[in-house]
Amino acid sequence: MTSTILENYAELYEYPDLDVKHPPDAKNQLTLGDLHANAIKFIYFLIRQNILLINKNDYKKLISIYKKKSNKLKKDDLNVFSDIILNAKCNNLGTIRLIGDDIADRGNNDYFIWKIIEKLGKENIQLEIIASNHSNQFIENYECSKSFDNLTMDPEFTHSMHELHQLIKRGLVDKSEIFSIYENHYKPCYKAISFTLNEDKSKISIYSHAAIGLDEIKKMAQKMKVKYSDQSAESLGETINRINGVFDLYKENNILTNLYDWPSTRENPFSYSLENREYEGLYRPIIHTNGYYMDFIHGHDSNENTARNICNLDNTLGKGDHYFSTIGRYHILYSQETGVTHPGYGVDQKTGLYRAPKRLHEIKPYESIWPYDTQKDWNRHDGIIQDLFKKIDAMGHYGVLLTKEDKPKGQAVIKLARGLRREASFFFIKNHETPEKASEALVSFQKRFLDIIKKKDNEMEIHRKKWKCVMANLMIAITGIGALAQIVNLAYSKYVTGEATLFFSKTTRHSKLEKIEKTINRFSCPAA
Repeated sequence: MTSTILENYAELYEYPDLDVKHPPDAKNQLTLGDLHANAIKFIYFLIRQNILLINKNDYKKLISIYKKKSNKLKKDDLNVFSDIILNAKCNNLGTIRLIGDDIADRGNNDYFIWKIIEKLGKENIQLEIIASNHSNQFIENYECSKSFDNLTMDPEFTHSMHELHQLIKRGLVDKSEIFSIYENHYKPCYKAISFTLNEDKSKISIYSHAAIGLDEIKKMAQKMKVKYSDQSAESLGETINRINGVFDLYKENNILTNLYDWPSTRENPFSYSLENREYEGLYRPIIHTNGYYMDFIHGHDSNENTARNICNLDNTLGKGDHYFSTIGRYHILYSQETGVTHPGYGVDQKTGLYRAPKRLHEIKPYESIWPYDTQKDWNRHDGIIQDLFKKIDAMGHYGVLLTKEDKPKGQAVIKLARGLRREASFFFIKNHETPEKASEALVSFQKRFLDIIKKKDNEMEIHRKKWKCVMANLMIAITGIGALAQIVNLAYSKYVTGEATLFFSKTTRHSKLEKIEKTINRFSCPAA
């Protein structure tokens, strides 16, 4: 392997020696194996690799606080821990990659992990977090609005999340603080799998939580309905970007849980990438049939040895709070390869809300498998579609503001905005066999969309004035989608007859538009 494994003997409760041979560098790629939700292991790594500058005295304080049981922790303890982490000086460098099991594992308390993630996010450190079975437990609870002590995994193996629940239950931590860190600093970094390329692109390194091979990546592409190509290291990387692009759609709409089936089988490559412990059937060639080199890096199970082009970063260091888990082999993967990322999502700095991509094609990085490419029509009229998304986001922002005076209503509006965005996002990534079917689907989508927002309207009487403005803008945007249906109809008639005539009859078309106009009038803004 052209990458280098950095290793040494470690005692997590002793201050680490700094790695002077590998100073901070914008080209650095530092990949850390399973964290086991151990905050001290995370901090040890950050200090040793010259990322966080924390002195010995403060390191001892962090350890002392970390070792306390949740029922012994006080608000002052949490404040001291947070202050040390958030005020520590930080060296920026290339990429920190966590191979998984960073939360909801055997560690003492997830609160400490979340504060470290928050620090790295605020310092704009390039962070990648690979999806894992333990992080999936948190995401499942978050997306399904379940309490942090409502666990599907064995409580023994999700101790850190349960202990965070105890802090929330005691009133020492507000759940909204954790959710904010997740939305702003964790969610944007979360990926199904990842990759890097060496300088001349003759080798690709593939990173996953559990071990996978090329067959699993191909299945991921098929499940996401994206183009699979492995003609070169670069094209395989582009395939992974396409997979992560659609993965981001699930992430944006808070339905990642839908990607996974339990118990895991090889039929679901996403579940398999979180839990696989079988190695015999994996196709992981050193040299691809097309001539480029391949490395496969994973964690999850320490039973597979690192050898040739396979690197296993999992070990027992930090796996629990007993003494023997605090000493042992520290090892990370170091390289200066290039991480190539797709144009994904991020946080809008003005509103603090999770934003959609600037252009629609960023969330549809695949090629049509149908004879008629609906997506080309969607992209030609990107402005109409993006206007709809902007109006939905405006509704979400209104909901955030509304929570300050009416929390239940504000949360209901936020939930509605998320539902509308989910409905719209999944509609516009679909392909249709013909322009006719595309146009029919648009009209059906428009009707469903209107039905959803009409149902919510009656609940908003108390906030009628501002609500009417929000709704009026949204209704105008959805009318634009109706106009898009007419444009697609024109494309269809030209496709079939060679003449650009509207597919729907004038009477039908006008009646549909009149209904929409009446709805808009009902929601019109009051005079200023």
